[in-house]
Amino acid sequence: MERVQPIRQPSLGCQVAADLRLRILSRSLRADTHLVEGALAAEYGVSRGPVREALRELEDEGLVLSLKRGTLVVGLTDRDIEELLSLRGAIESLAAVTAIRSAVPADWAHMETLIDGMRVAADRRNSRDFAVADMAFHGGIYAISGHRRVQHVWGLYEKTFTAILQLSNKSPDDLDAAVASHEELLRIFRSGDEEKARRAIGRHLQGTRNLFLSAMNAEGRAATPRPHFQHS
Repeated sequence: MERVQPIRQPSLGCQVAADLRLRILSRSLRADTHLVEGALAAEYGVSRGPVREALRELEDEGLVLSLKRGTLVVGLTDRDIEELLSLRGAIESLAAVTAIRSAVPADWAHMETLIDGMRVAADRRNSRDFAVADMAFHGGIYAISGHRRVQHVWGLYEKTFTAILQLSNKSPDDLDAAVASHEELLRIFRSGDEEKARRAIGRHLQGTRNLFLSAMNAEGRAATPRPHFQHS
């Protein structure tokens, strides 16, 4: 009988980082906000260790800055978003072209299963699970490419892009349209047309940009309650 691997839950630090990342990107935590470890630990119902871990992770992503007496929110301006998406466009175009040249039929079949995961999350109207499934699809392209350096750059910002996507997809129509968009991307990748693949990725990321900036610049965003995490 095949041994089943236990499902690993994200560490408390990762959970705190995920929530803080959403708060920073949604601008409910504004740039120049001073973050104090003790206050955050009390807010999330955890010890200081997970908070410290979370703040280190966010600093690596450029979202906060560690100072002698606490941590400062840096956040992302509209220009930062443009830079991130232009960087992603460059590396993802390279990954897609490299993947097209090296893929075997089983690779594209696997990509179909990743779209199925997106479709399930869309049917459930779960924007968080959809964002994770969406990024798994794009991560699949980097994996097929076998290009270690673009995979490394992708890994640096994948969690940031996941949060951006989660905040961008605010309506059921957004999720359904995103599934269709990824089906079209896969069709183009399978066709082997490298130039069409580059253009399709450009259009895809432009759509992500427009959705996110529209969501972030909309007035009257509702504040969300802070979760308390369970120790496991």
